[in-house]
Amino acid sequence: MTAIRAARGWWAASLTLAAALACGDGGGPVGAPGGRDGLELAYATPRLRVVAAGEVATVRIALIVRRRTAEGAFEPLADARLAVEREEGRGQLSAAAAVTDPDGLASVDVAVPGGPDLTRVVFRMESDAGSYLPFDVVTAPVVEADLAPGEVRDRVDVPKGGAILRFRLEPGSDVLLIPYETDPDRTGATYRLLYQGPAPGAGASASGADPPRLPRSLAPPPESGDVIEGEGAHRGRLAPATIAESIDIRSCMISTSRQAPLRYLGSRVALYVDGPADEGQARIDSIGSAFDERIFPRNTELFGVTSDVDGNGVVIVILSPELVGADGAYCDSIRRVGVEAFFVTWRHDYSVDQTLAVIAHEHQHLVNAWHHSQTNGGVGDDRWLNEGLSFAAEALNGYWRDSMIRLWTFLNGQNGGLSMLPLDYVSAFDDRYMALVLYVEDRFGPGALRALTQSGLRGVDNLEHVTGLTFEELLRDWFVAVGVSNRGWTDDPRYAYRSLDLHGMEQEIEACRCAPVESFSGMRLETLPLSNPFDVSRMLDRADADYYRLVPAASGPGTYDVYFDAFGREFVQIAMVRAR
Repeated sequence: MTAIRAARGWWAASLTLAAALACGDGGGPVGAPGGRDGLELAYATPRLRVVAAGEVATVRIALIVRRRTAEGAFEPLADARLAVEREEGRGQLSAAAAVTDPDGLASVDVAVPGGPDLTRVVFRMESDAGSYLPFDVVTAPVVEADLAPGEVRDRVDVPKGGAILRFRLEPGSDVLLIPYETDPDRTGATYRLLYQGPAPGAGASASGADPPRLPRSLAPPPESGDVIEGEGAHRGRLAPATIAESIDIRSCMISTSRQAPLRYLGSRVALYVDGPADEGQARIDSIGSAFDERIFPRNTELFGVTSDVDGNGVVIVILSPELVGADGAYCDSIRRVGVEAFFVTWRHDYSVDQTLAVIAHEHQHLVNAWHHSQTNGGVGDDRWLNEGLSFAAEALNGYWRDSMIRLWTFLNGQNGGLSMLPLDYVSAFDDRYMALVLYVEDRFGPGALRALTQSGLRGVDNLEHVTGLTFEELLRDWFVAVGVSNRGWTDDPRYAYRSLDLHGMEQEIEACRCAPVESFSGMRLETLPLSNPFDVSRMLDRADADYYRLVPAASGPGTYDVYFDAFGREFVQIAMVRAR
């Protein structure tokens, strides 16, 4: 909660950049691929052909040569002589030269080897060696992808050099494909999904076998979050050991110094409100009683006990309009001054539930801080996980408004080249931290969040300790879960949410009027129709996943060969799920 919630949505929207498909020339001689000086060399067959190793013996590659006329149009150039050269690979050419026919067409056959191979071939004009056209012929192993309805394969064994995923599908038997990487540190991992169709035309692939040049999506810089460690100059006590009649609002996030009077004293909370003493008492009472009766016991159930270092029996909450640029802040009061206290913005344009959501959020930080101060001496868990726990506190306390906004952002924010779970905390990705933490509680709870709070560990080590999985295993299962949960495709409990209905939440959306739909429809899947060729290249960035839906042709059962290549990056994997 380091920025006002409305700003977060705009950050997330502006930073979700679509990765564009870029064409590369794949090397070749110096000159002009496609011709120059009035010559045009165009593909008659695809720039890249991918065939199954051991199943295809020969591949024909062809181009068309045209010449610009005096009127500026292009016409076929007959009898043009071209040199044909193999630059790489083990494929054998049927000829070292070719001559265009009356339609300007020239071709050679490539006898491909029986095993994996990349053969690069270049046609060059004999009259101008700088006018050329490159071709790539790939022979790749076949990975059979005969999935039963509802079957999940969370890691397909794809060789380092890529593979053909062979699907046998009937109309309506859609398949979810999830390219992913679980490494939280590796950036810029490009992959490709290529379907050439049964009879590839010239446009079946947009680039050669090399990784296409894709723009790198720009992630915002890391932030500190709203848990402010007690470093630097001492600012004085936030409160005395007993319950005072007023408290100075000056803090780690507020430079102004003035007294806020005590406006509510309950069984679990003391509310100090920086505002006119004769205004808003009913609102303040409603907030105080909600904390006493709902938030405190629910957060205790979820995360564990609240400390009472100062011995006053209550949590001190200071509400002030001076807290700007943030909805709330925990200023490390337990370690710095031995007081359970945090700050919340006091805004009349916020509903009572919005203010209570902030209080539930900050209270989790306070609980987290106490347990970590007792086990590892820190101010709390790693910032990204600490914030995820606090956003989960909002949702699990029933304050859905901002939770629904985050969920909508999460379900519509993938396939853009930005990390799905950056471990350097960034508020623009609060939706992802929340989604992961809720998944952990749903799958490994009840009690998983309490175990995370009390383990004495932090971040990735904490999650591995509590779940019993490696971080890579946890991310892989979560990537699949957000793609299939509540979709009716599988009953495997590893891939299900219980606290959220990714294909519903109608009542919550209706109550908060905070999403542009009446009901969620799951993670947005980019549709890849198998009725037409496609060539898709994208980039994964640190613990990331993309989501695609293969849709078989409506004409009847068919066999479809989809080429998946991560360009030698073995840490890029792919999962697949077949619809029931």
